Formats: sequence, C-alpha cells, structure tokens
Amino acid sequence: MRVVNDPSAPVFPGRRSVVTIGSYDGVHLGHQVVIDHVRRLAEQTEARSVVVTFDRHPASVVRPESAPELLTDADQRLELLAATGVDGTVVITFDERQSLEDPESFIERVLVDALAAEVVVVGSDFHFGHHRRGNVELLSRLGESFDFVVTPVELLARPDGVDGGALVLVDATSAAGGIDVDIAAEGGDVYYFAPQKVLASDGGLWLAAMSPAALERANRVTADRPGGRWIPSFLNLAKAIDESAKNQTVNTPALATVLLAAEQVDWVLGSGGLAWAAKRCAESSGHLYRWADSSDYAQPFVTKTDERSPVTVTIDLADRLDADVLCGVLRANGIVDLEGYRKLGRNQIRVATFPATPPSDVEALTACIDYLAERL
Repeated sequence: MRVVNDPSAPVFPGRRSVVTIGSYDGVHLGHQVVIDHVRRLAEQTEARSVVVTFDRHPASVVRPESAPELLTDADQRLELLAATGVDGTVVITFDERQSLEDPESFIERVLVDALAAEVVVVGSDFHFGHHRRGNVELLSRLGESFDFVVTPVELLARPDGVDGGALVLVDATSAAGGIDVDIAAEGGDVYYFAPQKVLASDGGLWLAAMSPAALERANRVTADRPGGRWIPSFLNLAKAIDESAKNQTVNTPALATVLLAAEQVDWVLGSGGLAWAAKRCAESSGHLYRWADSSDYAQPFVTKTDERSPVTVTIDLADRLDADVLCGVLRANGIVDLEGYRKLGRNQIRVATFPATPPSDVEALTACIDYLAERL
C-alpha cells in the first residue's frame, strides 16, 4: 500500500481512482465492508483503490470537548488499512488551517488533482469541509463537473435496545440488485425480495438470503406451532426452505418469471456484479436528482438526500406542467411508464433507474421532458 501525506501532485499518475473518505479509526467491520466495495469497483475499471483519511480525528480540532477517544493511533491505522488490500492511503494533516478549507477546494485539490477520482464512496450522512458544509449532495453536483460519480453506502445496523436474539429482516424488493450490500458482514439475517423490480422479471415468486440463525428460527417456530395454530402449506416458511434445498419451489411459478430473473442475474454478473449494478443505478438516479434540483419546474419528491432511492426516482412537477398530459405525450412517442404514485394524488412522475436502463437513456429522457415543458 502506498501512503502519501498531503499530496501536492498526482498520487497515481495516469490512473483514475475509486476513493473513500473518513477517519477510519479502528478499521472495524463496517469500514472493511466499505473498503471492500471500493476495491471491487476499482478492479472493474482497472483504477486504484484509495482511502483518504486524516492524521487525527477532525473533531479533536473543531470540537475538542466532545471528540471521541481513538481506538488506534496513526501507525496502527495504516497497518490495518494495508491489511485490507487497498492500493493507497492519503493522509491529510487536519489542523486549524485544514478545518477552514471549503469543501469545493478540498474536492478539487484532493479528489480531482491528486487522485483523479472516478468514483467516490462515502456514507449517506457524510459531511466535510468548513462548518461541515460539504455533503453527498454537493459531492454529486461537483462530480458532474469533475467527471466522478458518488455512491453513498448504507450499513445495516441492529436497532438500539434490541436483544442479541432478535433477527434483522430486510424487505429489499425495490432495491435488491441495485444497491451493493453485504448482508452477513452488516448484521442482517434475512434479505428477501421479489424479482419484478431490479431483476426485470414478473411477480409471483420471492427469493431470500437467510442466516443460519434465521433458518433455525423458521424451523423452530414451525415445529413449535405457537398456540397450536395451523400453517397453510403456501405460508409455511420451513417447507419453502426445505424445498429450496432440493432446488424446488413450493408451487409451480410461471417459467417466464424464472427465465427473466435468471437472465438478468447472469447479465449483471457478466457485466461486473452487484458493485457494477449499484454504480449504474447511482449514475442514472444521480442525474435525475441533479436535473430536478436545478430545474425551475421540477423538484425531487424526497427532499432529504440521504433518504433518496437510487432505483426509483419520484419527481414533483409545477402545476403549469400537468404530469398526466406529459406522460400521455411521452407514451404516444414510445416513452412509457413514468406515471406517479396514484394513491398520492400529486402532480408527479416516477422513473425506474434499474440497471437494465442505460444512464444515457435517462439523460435523453430529461432532455425530452425539458423539450416538452417548453411547449405544453
């Protein structure tokens, strides 16, 4: 691993980088998940994987009275980072002068000039720069100018106060296949979804990844039959697990459902896997959010950037542009399925940014909408 302190020249001349930024004190399991994600993204594009960190915790300078006690010193942290297999670590001296640097200056000086970043991976609540003004939204906006993509990562966590015997279940139907997640490393027990969203298949089938604890619990609950209750065969989770182990299903699904899901999985794996799919979704959804944020007649329905979906983007439209009329004209010209949530009753459109849709198509879509907005 190459270590560079306060770089003033390109760290890897002639090479792009996939970068993550943070204090990385202790390089705990959650940190390792993020770094592994960075390494996999870098391998796909033959870029360098880089961690940008600081010689001390930034809080020790900006709010010393509440700064956390560190788990590792600088040397120990570098040893732990080297063990992750990352290509390089950039160490920024975080003194009072550094605490005053604007986020825009930091991005250009470190991410662009020193690292030629092509992807930046940070937590969804990441903040940086003077007064913590920099965030994922600012990174994404400047990334469009400096030719890098931002991929916020979400780490699963057991809710506070939940006992160790509880299970964490994630309903991932809308997102599965469009976000990069390591369930085992992040504390999840069941990750379940239907394949009709990101996998571009049909309904009528569900898939689940289950931990050993979840498998044991399902079998125990079924065997105990609390209250002597009857469990219909098609709702019997233990039976579904048993059939799955035999490469069978409880009922007979439509062959098209299985075929479409399998084809999509093979395509994603052949294109670079889950990390590739997540990056592609982030590019498409990021373009839509930036377009809406800068528009005078559109705005994202979800205002908090850390709560926005990377696979389904909902945009509110100004009253002067009727969403139903817009969708009707688009549909008449072969651009379909942009209608908003019917139950909300809002003047809005909803766009799926699944891996099967090229980011260039999403860019073409916003150009079409802008064209129609001037004429409707």
